[in-house]
Amino acid sequence: YNFLPLGKRVLDKIKNIVKEEMDKAGAQEVNLSFITPASLWQESGRYNVFGKELLRFKDRKENEFVLGPTHEEAMLSLVKNKITSYKQLPLHLYQIGLKFRDEARPRFGLLRCREFLMKDGYSFHANEEDLGREFEL
Repeated sequence: YNFLPLGKRVLDKIKNIVKEEMDKAGAQEVNLSFITPASLWQESGRYNVFGKELLRFKDRKENEFVLGPTHEEAMLSLVKNKITSYKQLPLHLYQIGLKFRDEARPRFGLLRCREFLMKDGYSFHANEEDLGREFEL
């Protein structure tokens, strides 16, 4: 969808409410590229699982990329070299960004386009006990 000024202001207000709540919960905002190397998806095993919903393209050097339908692969790639000790955990990250899926039809009666705005939240923990506490909050 395209937003005129009034719609854009409404969207920004909603995003700000979500950001305030995430910040209150101790999460930190990040910004991930919506273009991700296909190799990340192949490593995770989800490259073929997503099937035709995954929007793929190649650059001029024939490197394959994906327009992110979600960002688990990109987030793991980001943090795997940044977390070097359990003392850096728990780590709570989120982003509000564009996602892309070539869905045949919307699921659950929702209106969805190929491009949509979504909030992703990710938390990294030293153990399952700490993870369990997170969900009790």
